[in-house]
Amino acid sequence: MTDQWPLLVADPLEGEQLVSSQLRPRAGAVAIDRSDYPSACNRVRDLCGTWGGAGIPLIPVTPSENVDPRWSRILNESNIDGIEGSDLLGDDAVSEYTDAEGPASAQLIRVLVDLERRPTVQTVRGMSTDDPWHLAYLTVAGDLSSQPHPQNTWNDLRRDLTFDDVLTIRGVSENGSAAGLLALVRDFSAATAVELSRSKLPSGLQGGYNRGFPSSSRFAWSDDETSQRFGPNIVVVFEPGSSEDLALVWNLRARFLHPLRFPLAVPLTSTVEDDIRHLIQSGADHHFGFDHNLALTSISVASDRVATLAKSVGFKAVDPWELLRPIGGYCSVSTDIVRFNGGKARVASFTPSDFQAIGGSYLGSHQGTWMKRKTVVVDAPLPPSRTMRRQIYHGDSHYLEGPITTGGRSDGFTLIRVPSGLEVVSALSVDHGLQLTESAPGKAAEHLIRAAGRNLSMFGSAGVVETLTELTRGRSVSIVKRRLNQYLAEPQTDESSDRYQTLLDRLNRGLGSPDAEELGYPTFDRMRQLLRMRRDAAQQWVSWAMAGGLILRGVEANCTRCGHKQWRPLSEAVPSLVCHACGQTIDSPHGYNQINFRYRASEVLLRAMSHDVLSHVLAMRYVCGKLGGRPLVFGGYPGVEFRPLDSERVTAEADVIVVLRNGEIILGECKANARGLSQEELDKLWRSADQLGARATFAATLDRAVNCGEEWRVTEGPTGRPHFALTAEHLFDLGGTIGASGEDLFAWRTDYSSRFSADHQELTGADLARRIDEEFSTYVERTATDYDQHTRAPWTRGPND
Repeated sequence: MTDQWPLLVADPLEGEQLVSSQLRPRAGAVAIDRSDYPSACNRVRDLCGTWGGAGIPLIPVTPSENVDPRWSRILNESNIDGIEGSDLLGDDAVSEYTDAEGPASAQLIRVLVDLERRPTVQTVRGMSTDDPWHLAYLTVAGDLSSQPHPQNTWNDLRRDLTFDDVLTIRGVSENGSAAGLLALVRDFSAATAVELSRSKLPSGLQGGYNRGFPSSSRFAWSDDETSQRFGPNIVVVFEPGSSEDLALVWNLRARFLHPLRFPLAVPLTSTVEDDIRHLIQSGADHHFGFDHNLALTSISVASDRVATLAKSVGFKAVDPWELLRPIGGYCSVSTDIVRFNGGKARVASFTPSDFQAIGGSYLGSHQGTWMKRKTVVVDAPLPPSRTMRRQIYHGDSHYLEGPITTGGRSDGFTLIRVPSGLEVVSALSVDHGLQLTESAPGKAAEHLIRAAGRNLSMFGSAGVVETLTELTRGRSVSIVKRRLNQYLAEPQTDESSDRYQTLLDRLNRGLGSPDAEELGYPTFDRMRQLLRMRRDAAQQWVSWAMAGGLILRGVEANCTRCGHKQWRPLSEAVPSLVCHACGQTIDSPHGYNQINFRYRASEVLLRAMSHDVLSHVLAMRYVCGKLGGRPLVFGGYPGVEFRPLDSERVTAEADVIVVLRNGEIILGECKANARGLSQEELDKLWRSADQLGARATFAATLDRAVNCGEEWRVTEGPTGRPHFALTAEHLFDLGGTIGASGEDLFAWRTDYSSRFSADHQELTGADLARRIDEEFSTYVERTATDYDQHTRAPWTRGPND
């Protein structure tokens, strides 16, 4: 991906990039029998004896049945390599969620033998599984086997070596209680078996909370909104002996790296309300953000019982599936500057940070190859995609935020590959059985964006649209209007009527793109008038447009023999020119005292305007910016088509596709003027959204809201999918406060956001439009100012700065 954000391009990643590398043991989710609690406890004990086991998900299943699809996201997006083989699952169920080079659990005891001291470890040994609190204690403290592991000899260990030989292990001697659970959590004299499993893995990828996509919208942009609102402030109430709630609590705690407070579990007993209140009064909850949201959830307890209990203790009852999210797990993290060439780069198999954290005695042996590295480009993490996540063939590239590779030699290097932006969008399309190609308007808009140099706001003005229209349609516009007026034969034609505008559009399309000689070549003063800018701002805008190759500067030469006028670039402005019309030399083509520069559109601009893609570009800029910018939006493309994988027939299309970092898609239909949107166009957009599972759709126009019909005010599609409209009041309001104070980011707007005069009177009508133009002039002037210079080099400040 070249740095063209928000435009996604097909160019592979080039140059130096800051990357984050996360090295972890190979691991797989563990299936447990949802009806066999003692067996599930044994699997937790196995995880505590596995290196990095505290960050591995538990998945409850019914023997011989497929995995509940609600677990799919955790299995596909957690930092694991699939599902561990199990008698509980068939081969097909395992292979669906497992990499070609799948899990290979590493023994924790192999890491512990290299520790310099003998740790004291807290477990649940001695606590009966019949104790109602056993599940709550087990998910906090964990357990360790007292038997030697069959793989001891594989790791050059004594065959009969056990955890009791290298650790001092504590158990639980009293009956469980809320007070005892808190005492267990807050006992710093010993590490828990859960905590011990992350030995020599100094970093963890914690689940996010109290952050996410902008909330100033009538609909959610992410399925994580609920989970982020509550964060780790979760209590699970469970029926004693529930394997499903064991998995629920374990996965919730693993997501937040097993904190010393919530998430915690409380059994459904006669004292459950008092137990939950005791946890709160003892400070087991976390405080973050402005709200204090506490969630109560369960799989084993009926939802109405949970709701009643939540109300009595001041919690909110929440569906557990809204709280379960992918688990980052534990790893060794390092950062580095990597040089990419054609989307490829070489990174060290193990970094100095890895050797310092894990040790050469482990990484230098064969166990070092049992490691997985995820390399993430810091400024461009990849969205999740089933197609990119797992490949069929051994050795194929697969990705989760970045490429996943297998460890190698301690002194070796690993080749990593990063897909381009459009290749990522293509993978998201394949997820839905479609292949993606750029449309002709999309390619024209792409070249326009490249020429703009990522500063798409320089198009964000009605004056700019008018200027570019005159540059690219020029004299042909007057030809169309003259012929239309002659056809209508009306002395005073109403050019604002729908009938007139419809005929004008048809005749304009019929004439097609103008020839070079039809184009107008405005002077700077004429362009400044069209731009509605101050002189300094207009000069800055013209300079920007020329630097990007959008407009060309030249002179108009007048032939003294035949009167033909022609535009010539400055490179041809020599003392004598030959007339294109009559072939004779022009004696004084520029007059005798000055050259009056004239401007014309470049081929890039002509092509873009012939496809009417300004609305595509500005809509993509607006949506990407308002949804949080680069941290939350992967990017977009201004014009795509979709075909079934086995067909060349276009079955879906969109004028704009925007991809969020969470992999969600937004599709848009864009029109230069409001009259272009019809119900048929909306139906096509919504059918495309259905095929791609889009999160939302929108329609955009450069027209004012007053010119928009009822079809622009639709707020959802036939299936209830959110839909919104963007008009000039959105696209040209660069200085507005859209989304402030809880205002909907994409609400219908009848005018630009409020502005006030010097005497605090709200501006309306022409006064407000002039203020919008003035703000755009100010914005353009600011683009020529380096506002960081006074901070970067304070000696450049003047006495009044």
